[in-house]
Amino acid sequence: MIFNLENLRCLPSSPGVYKFKNAKKQIIYIGKAKNLKKRVSSYFSQKQNNPLRIKKMISQIQTIEITLVNNEFEALILEAKEIKFYQPKYNIEWKDDKHYLYVKITKEEFPKVLLFRRNEMSVSIYGPFPSSKIVKDLLKTVRKIIPFCQQRKEKNPCFYTHLGLCQPCPGNIRKLEGKMFELNKKQYRRNIQKIKNLLEGKVGILKKYFSQKMEFYSNKQNFEVAAQFRDRLKNLEILLSTSFSGSSEENQELISIPTVDQFATQNDHTEGYTDTLSCKFKYEKYILKKTHLNLTTLRRIECYDVSHTGGKNIVGSMVTFINNLPAKEYYRRFKIIKQNKIDDFAALKEIFIRRLNHPEWGFSDLVIVDGGTPQVRVFQKVFSYFGIKIPLIGIAKETDILIIPFHNGFKRIALSANSPTLHLIQRIRDEAHRFAHKYHSFLRSNQFKQVEKRL
Repeated sequence: MIFNLENLRCLPSSPGVYKFKNAKKQIIYIGKAKNLKKRVSSYFSQKQNNPLRIKKMISQIQTIEITLVNNEFEALILEAKEIKFYQPKYNIEWKDDKHYLYVKITKEEFPKVLLFRRNEMSVSIYGPFPSSKIVKDLLKTVRKIIPFCQQRKEKNPCFYTHLGLCQPCPGNIRKLEGKMFELNKKQYRRNIQKIKNLLEGKVGILKKYFSQKMEFYSNKQNFEVAAQFRDRLKNLEILLSTSFSGSSEENQELISIPTVDQFATQNDHTEGYTDTLSCKFKYEKYILKKTHLNLTTLRRIECYDVSHTGGKNIVGSMVTFINNLPAKEYYRRFKIIKQNKIDDFAALKEIFIRRLNHPEWGFSDLVIVDGGTPQVRVFQKVFSYFGIKIPLIGIAKETDILIIPFHNGFKRIALSANSPTLHLIQRIRDEAHRFAHKYHSFLRSNQFKQVEKRL
């Protein structure tokens, strides 16, 4: 559809891609919008204080061509395709190719999905994308829909294998032989093809595939596998409803968590909340304060766990996630001083007090403890003693119920199985457990070796 500057009011309030054309009908700029009418009209608003470069572009616009799509994801994909094809003057001048981000799918036995900043014709390229935040958010969601690998060396399975986000992992496939190797290789390459379909905007193909698989395994009464395809389908729907604006404040899942014992409730409305937890809390020194802790925007999260065998070789772990990704340079392991005593609570207390002796490590925006109310209460007492005001939650074993200090007690929150918040907390908790268990196994192995030497 073509519009001139006189009929901007007729633009639809729908997602899509717009092309600005000059008097020679040349495309000078391409953009995307959640609301075409609002976005395009903003360029010509008298209230808009546009920079000189934008004013220069606006002065050359004669007509506007729009293409309607179903959602912002389709707009993002179409925008990238058309910028790549038309190379509009102002897109290129304002964002030279060396600054644009592309998604590259390599051509090798086990293709990798990588980000880079230059256009190469020798591999499958998708983009350009206007910001690193947009493309990284995109790939995070894509990975929940279709697992893929990014590690360059395939000697061992990557970290994401344990989270089901790289499955099958080339690091594991390399260890297989014969028919099993070929079957897993084909599965991995099929996953890569599905990612290509998604990045080409062929959403309908994936919806149909996931729906058919879910129905097939459900009819076979293999409900576990059916649930996996159900979750992928739901994550695909999440992707299609996501706003790709590049803003860090949009489309964030809010989870309100009061700190240790410093908030008193004004309205206790948390009962029945499933995914988004949003309550009002009253701080002792203030009249009212609404506290929102956003798990997708919290920069740094720490999680603690304990591992031992019958009170022997008791160890603890502290894992750190920054911007929702593991920051292994901040991982710490602790060998508990008081051994031969089955007391997880004392071990947790020792771990966190020892951790507080290292302010040079920095501090987190949220602390997670692997355990239920008793474990959270241990941390609560340490927090209170040292005057720490960092938010704290526990995640109960097996049930995955969140334990949140609330007023003088605790709230037990059951998030939905598809909650991104729950998935993130589970991922961090599982990594803390893995890291503690790895250290415990290492100590046990050394102990056995010493016994063998004596024998």
